[in-house]
Amino acid sequence: VKGASRLATEAARLAPPIIAALEKYFGRPYPYAKLDLLAVPEFDAGAMENAGAVMFRDNILLVDPAMASPGQRYRLIAITAHELAHMWFGDLVTMAWWDDVWLNESFASWLGSKVTQQVAPQFETPVRDLSGTQRAMQTDARLSTRAIRKSVDAFDNMDQLFDELAYQKGQAVLEMLEQWLGPETFRSGVLDYLKAHEWKNATAGDLWRSLSTVSGKDISATTKTFLDQEGVPLVTLEPLAGGKVRLRQQRFLNYGVVPPPPSRWRIPVTLRYSDGKRTFTQSVLLADPALTLTLEKTSTPAWVLPNAGERGYFRWSMPAPMLDALSAAAPRALDARERVGLLGNVAALLDAGLVHGDEYVRTLERFRDDPQPEVVSGVLEGVSKVHDFVTPTLENAFALWTRELLRPAFQRFGTIRKKGESESVSLTRSELLSQLGAYGNDPAVNAWAGATTLTYLNHPESVDAAVAGTALGLAARSGDEALYEAYRTRFETATVPDQRNRYLGALGGFRKADLVERALAYSLSGPLRPQELFVIPSGLAETDALKMRCWEWFKTNYDTIVKRVPAFSVPNLSYFAACCEERRIE
Repeated sequence: VKGASRLATEAARLAPPIIAALEKYFGRPYPYAKLDLLAVPEFDAGAMENAGAVMFRDNILLVDPAMASPGQRYRLIAITAHELAHMWFGDLVTMAWWDDVWLNESFASWLGSKVTQQVAPQFETPVRDLSGTQRAMQTDARLSTRAIRKSVDAFDNMDQLFDELAYQKGQAVLEMLEQWLGPETFRSGVLDYLKAHEWKNATAGDLWRSLSTVSGKDISATTKTFLDQEGVPLVTLEPLAGGKVRLRQQRFLNYGVVPPPPSRWRIPVTLRYSDGKRTFTQSVLLADPALTLTLEKTSTPAWVLPNAGERGYFRWSMPAPMLDALSAAAPRALDARERVGLLGNVAALLDAGLVHGDEYVRTLERFRDDPQPEVVSGVLEGVSKVHDFVTPTLENAFALWTRELLRPAFQRFGTIRKKGESESVSLTRSELLSQLGAYGNDPAVNAWAGATTLTYLNHPESVDAAVAGTALGLAARSGDEALYEAYRTRFETATVPDQRNRYLGALGGFRKADLVERALAYSLSGPLRPQELFVIPSGLAETDALKMRCWEWFKTNYDTIVKRVPAFSVPNLSYFAACCEERRIE
């Protein structure tokens, strides 16, 4: 973008170590004669891996080096690593047809995360990746999900191939395979696949053959159960006498769904368990509906975790006393990734009706003092989940509970970035403050937001960029016309992409009725790019009443909206109807 060279210095600095890490993994140099990273202001997707000329949305690639937040740097590193992994896996070897496009994206997500951890370990990428896996499992818990690998014989549904199943589910399945085979064996299979098919087309079956050859295992028999059939398995663990456990598998579905005919997977399962003093792991391939396993190290386990390292793509359940013992031991016995996985799994059990709401709330409360920022992020996701059940009569009680639950983390993290604090704390602080202000109606946080907003409007360089957007959004909730106009003016004159995004997002934070109407109208009348038209409505749609107002706005302005967005985006407009209401479904 002309005049924005200064904003590209971070991308230019970070690309070489990412390329070096990828060259080391693939054991061969970057395959093209040149590499350009291009910032495109009206680009809708995050980025696109054109060989030697990767396109990025401008606010991803262009960051102010003097004011960039940890979140901006993390996003830049992670997306660049994903796209550059494609130079080998996707461009050097290209899938033969669109039915395997998931493998391009899954592999780039898997290796991009691995490289991001190597280049910037301070962001704890392996733990943060779990939120994407949880989203994929939520989709897979519905009867409307699809198989990750599906036949493609037309181009009218192409956009459906690029979803959390193609990216996050596929990444999780590859992680599971890597753990099952071992990292070096898995890498050897990948290198064999690339060597055999370089500068040509290939299929997923070609990769499975390479992996089977180097590992001596029938990889295809396992992978097709996760790729060619829809859904996510549920592994139920039942304790038996004599140090034995029974594992059973079935399809995991949300509560109230009439189950389809039974499905079966070949599931690599690794248990972690304790005798009360030490912990052990034990692996098995669960290929039958049920399997009885003798624990090798103890006949009386203190607790058992069915998904060690949170590397298996499955949900798990166990009797309430076992779950209670595991939850109680988790803060000291499980690593951060396992603790985040436990929180996500119990949330899913709530969706399935396998645990009750009070059990879920108690589980969240057990982690209120957890020191790991990523685990705090898992608790915050749980607070959002509980919020979905809050009716107007419960708002005060929910606010009190939110403040009590999150106060320990707030006391540790505070509102100001401390010298030497981890990047993970900075990544978590913004959402923590947002929930305390919006859900908890915390007086101290809301006062901080108002003061910080005034400072940012006049001296943006003096405010921590990681929390600037949060302050703007919280201040908008009680903001007046003068604040609205201040945001609008600065949005229209911003020259740094991320500042532009902050002000636009904050325009969706106002809650006074007249400003809600003005913000909705501005979505179509203001100088917004096509990919920005829904930022304000998305920010407004917080309560059922506001969701209804956005839905009415959408219906009234439908003809205008469809002319302003790319044609491939039109099918996604049905999300405006989302609400737990029969007539909206109709």
